[in-house]
Amino acid sequence: MKRPFTIAAVQLPSSAPGKSNAARQRANFALAESWLNDAGKRGATIACIGETFNVLGAKLTRRTAPPLVRRALAETLRRIAPIARRHRMAIIAPILAVVDRKLRNVAVVFDQKGRVVGQYHKVHCTEAERAYGVVPGDTWPVFHIAGARVGIQICHDTAFPESARCLAMNGAEIIFWPHVMSGWGGEFMDV
Repeated sequence: MKRPFTIAAVQLPSSAPGKSNAARQRANFALAESWLNDAGKRGATIACIGETFNVLGAKLTRRTAPPLVRRALAETLRRIAPIARRHRMAIIAPILAVVDRKLRNVAVVFDQKGRVVGQYHKVHCTEAERAYGVVPGDTWPVFHIAGARVGIQICHDTAFPESARCLAMNGAEIIFWPHVMSGWGGEFMDV
């Protein structure tokens, strides 16, 4: 890394307003935009949103998940790229989306000009994710953003030390860990 920079962790509440999954997803996107703009105004160099921020609070099943997130990737590009560009801030935006006709827990990586530099598909999906159709990834890419080499592990990926080892061997200087989990009686936890 060539210079110091500021990292913003943007974790949305575990439940979103709205009576339907679609309404919750719209609310999550609006809140993410607001908080990312705030991070940009505060001078963040890189901002990372929490895991699958677009579907927090949604009830997901094998039947409901794919149609809900069919356009999530396009919506993420449309809404997040201008924020990255406006604030000259790299953004890691983990979403649930259909990518190449597969349901993925995917982190979309934007550079400081708002360009997509790549995607990371979560490798170690949980049983719950697999139950509603998430297909795991199988690579550990490293992204060059904001003057740093950045790797990403999503949630359960950190349960396996090889995840971080692979990223380090691939040249990562910083590893981001967007994460959301349930526990303690099924209560959703914000981390």
